[in-house]
Amino acid sequence: MVLTDVGFQVRAVLNAEDLRCQLLNLGSVPDLVILDVGLPDADGIKLVSEIHARHQVPVLVFSASSDERTIRACERNGASGFVGKSAKPNILISAIDRILAGERYFPPAYVEWSKTAVDDTVSLSDRQERVLRLLVAGYRNKDIADNLHFADGTVKNIVTELLQLFQVDSRQRLILAALGVGYKPPPEPSGFGLIN
Repeated sequence: MVLTDVGFQVRAVLNAEDLRCQLLNLGSVPDLVILDVGLPDADGIKLVSEIHARHQVPVLVFSASSDERTIRACERNGASGFVGKSAKPNILISAIDRILAGERYFPPAYVEWSKTAVDDTVSLSDRQERVLRLLVAGYRNKDIADNLHFADGTVKNIVTELLQLFQVDSRQRLILAALGVGYKPPPEPSGFGLIN
């Protein structure tokens, strides 16, 4: 195995359940989890988010599925990097080194694309767009409901729809994803302020 040849200690697991058990039973958190999102027993992208949230360990996705949508979903769910399985071993080792140094690594073509792309795979209704813009501006659900004259439950349902559309699991990640695809906060309406 290439990683052990260059001095890394590696512990392999076969599926998500084994990974969860290893993370709970190790006694210490590993420096890095390298994960293939094509797991037989779990949604690998959701597992990225779970590992990142529960164990505060960086996740490098190493997968045969290296299309922009998959990479974007991994990034939005907390992956520190992504390397396609077709990459040369030195790319994988370089990505690991960068992540262990506290940096991130994503394929250069993806990084270039993400600088200018607006996410055309997410199509929003007018109501979703209006709620999203106020979320990005920092408004709470109650403030959004008051501002848009929606019921509180309606805003909550729309936020849930947005989380699903952007394939993220928190409001914070939703806001980061929205900012990443070019959404801008609207100007604050006259006579309406944020409540801290």
